[in-house]
Formats: sequence, structure tokens, C-alpha cells
Amino acid sequence: MFWDYDRDSYPDMLFPAGGKLADKRVQGLPSRLLRGTSQGYRDVSGEAGIDVVRHYSHGCAVGDVDNDGFPDALITGFGGLTALEKPG
Repeated sequence: MFWDYDRDSYPDMLFPAGGKLADKRVQGLPSRLLRGTSQGYRDVSGEAGIDVVRHYSHGCAVGDVDNDGFPDALITGFGGLTALEKPG
């Protein structure tokens, strides 16, 4: 998904990573957030807190949930949800 996560006029990319079935168990994979810059893209997944596997992700959506002017992202998945709010 493309959107401007940090409102710097450069598009950012979010990749829900999905997962795999191993030994009859569902295992999630870490999602990735790439921040667009004038130099290209930089992986900021760790800074955003999505480099830790929480669930098997399926998709994502963007909207300003808390009405603060910053777009919030939601990663959906089997076993839970992960919210991304404005960068700190």
C-alpha cells in the first residue's frame, strides 16, 4: 500500500508480510514499512514497531481514525490487528 505516513510529500510503502503454515501451525512473518525520501526508500519497520511478528497478516487499510490530520494504518490478520499511528 502507498500513502504518506509522515506527511513529508514522499510516498511511503507498507507491506503486510503474511505468513506460512509450518508443522500444521500458522506462523506470521514481519511486515515492512518503507519510508520514502529524496534519496529513495529506507526501511523503518523497527522504528514503527512492526518488525515484531504479532500475527499472520492479511491486509491493511488507511484512515485518520483519531482525527489528528495524520493517516493511521491498520494491518489486519489471523490472530490480531496492528495499528500504525503518526511517527514519533
